[in-house]
Amino acid sequence: MQWVRWADQDRAVTQDEIEHYWAEQFERTPEGRRGKIEELKQSMPVADQFPVFEYLHSTREGGLWVQLNRRPQDDGPSRWLVVDPSGELVARIETPEGFLILEIGEGYLAGVRTDELDVQHFAIFPVQREEPHSG
Repeated sequence: MQWVRWADQDRAVTQDEIEHYWAEQFERTPEGRRGKIEELKQSMPVADQFPVFEYLHSTREGGLWVQLNRRPQDDGPSRWLVVDPSGELVARIETPEGFLILEIGEGYLAGVRTDELDVQHFAIFPVQREEPHSG
């Protein structure tokens, strides 16, 4: 077994993030059930830190793509670490916001992209490794 570790940003959960989460839950809940949200808020434990990653995706070649966890207020592209079969970090990649990877192939990503109207579209994006420049 091989361990892969990396240092990343501060992942501590803040009180503002907790309050924002519960405010969103309260707003989404019909008025007659909001008491249940208050009960949950009082009884549910809160983690000290956010997880390091959201999702892992293996490649056919034995590599691993690790989607780094985003904080609740983060928008924009998803950040990925690409690890080759030997465990070496070979790339850092961003995928468009709303893109769900279904398959990672040699030279492409296939998946579903959700647009601003929540309409899903199948999409394929090329993935190219840059050759090191000489000189």
